[in-house]
Amino acid sequence: MDPLAARLRAAALASLLLGGCGRSPAQRAGPGTAPSGYRTYQVNQQWDEPPGWRLAVTGIRCGAAATLAPGDTDADHVCLVAVRFTNEGNTSRPFTGTADEPGPTWRICAYDAQGDEFHGHARPVDPTAPGASGGTDLVFEVPVGVDLRRVLVAQGMVRL
Repeated sequence: MDPLAARLRAAALASLLLGGCGRSPAQRAGPGTAPSGYRTYQVNQQWDEPPGWRLAVTGIRCGAAATLAPGDTDADHVCLVAVRFTNEGNTSRPFTGTADEPGPTWRICAYDAQGDEFHGHARPVDPTAPGASGGTDLVFEVPVGVDLRRVLVAQGMVRL
């Protein structure tokens, strides 16, 4: 293997080990196994996500990006994972976080039945007042026919 390829492979492995989610659109995480070390939840099950958020993934829908996410992506097909949240902190803040305080969307990955990993992003929402709730979609660009089975939001793995 040439030195450049070896360095790139080592950097990709370090990124995966240190960050949990790599940066490629689809990456093998194992044959249908969930990454270890995460709390596991079901759809509509709430959990507390530091610092001061209460979350629940409420559903998933997949289809043509032109219908589900017009103008949000250049991809042809997407899966939208709906998430509800409550700000349990004492200041108004955005769900997606700020430069000083990351929100729960600092890590968003989805996995299909084969363990392939897909990266997503949250649709932006206005800051949420203390004690207030809101919702948004997590957008995943996926090929047609991909069946997402799990989604990782920060430190919570949800079985879809």
